[in-house]
Amino acid sequence: MMHSYAPSCGARSRAIPLTIVVADDAPDYRLIVRTILASVSDMMTIVGEAEDGAEALAVVLRERPDIVITDLMMPLLNGIELTKRIREELPQTKIILMSSTPKMPTGSWPLTAAQMPS
Repeated sequence: MMHSYAPSCGARSRAIPLTIVVADDAPDYRLIVRTILASVSDMMTIVGEAEDGAEALAVVLRERPDIVITDLMMPLLNGIELTKRIREELPQTKIILMSSTPKMPTGSWPLTAAQMPS
């Protein structure tokens, strides 16, 4: 999904990269995402980063990105709650939840995938 606009002076239209916010309490994982996305910087650009869910929500509301890539387990506001809050304010924003936790009991989730806001 690329955004495009047509300048008023008859010039060619040009693609605008997707905007992304990355939220993870582990700096190494934010670095991994930055490194991966650097190879497609003509199509995607990171407009903000956060190390906890509350900071992530503030960055998302300020930057209004196309995509949020967030850790599932973060301090202050977990990825599920962050997703719910983003959906309330910016329903068009796409969200990618990730986790480095190797094994999580499904009964501990505050929400099931079927209950996630669409």
